[in-house]
Amino acid sequence: MIKKLLKDSQRKLFNTYHYNFSIQQKPSIREQILEKKNDYCNVSDKILDLVDRRLYMQPNHPIGILWDKCKEFFSDPDKYRGPLQERFKEKFNCLEGFSPIVTTKACFDDMLVPKDHISRKKSESYYITQDLLLRSHTTAHEADLLNRGEKAWVLIGDVYRRDTIDATHYPCFHQVNIF
Repeated sequence: MIKKLLKDSQRKLFNTYHYNFSIQQKPSIREQILEKKNDYCNVSDKILDLVDRRLYMQPNHPIGILWDKCKEFFSDPDKYRGPLQERFKEKFNCLEGFSPIVTTKACFDDMLVPKDHISRKKSESYYITQDLLLRSHTTAHEADLLNRGEKAWVLIGDVYRRDTIDATHYPCFHQVNIF
């Protein structure tokens, strides 16, 4: 009887904790892909393992260290004086954390990529559905940023392309966009 009560209370505690945890935290990118994918999906397990890394947000990772230096340089025009700062007096908005899951409209149509361009092929991009994919460039967010009134920004993010791995290619890399 006591074992049963203990087991029931542990189950209730676990379920309550799990329930509260899931309310407080957004699903990971991996979970979002697995939830949204359909038969058109060509995202491999290896890519699924990479989508939540966000190395630029890790303060001790070399990419994180470089990103911190970029944010410092672009967001404080008085700290660094040079031709760029003289020309643009306003601070750049340093942006990060945008979801790598984008629509084909944002990734291709808004960037005026022709319908028959090779980058739209399943052999070149990681599709989740026919209308959703992992961004192949951070410029996929530019139309939205312009529409919300951003004037000057530096945007970092992981991008994904179906490249053959060699000395200069990897299917997931980081891109910084300055506008």
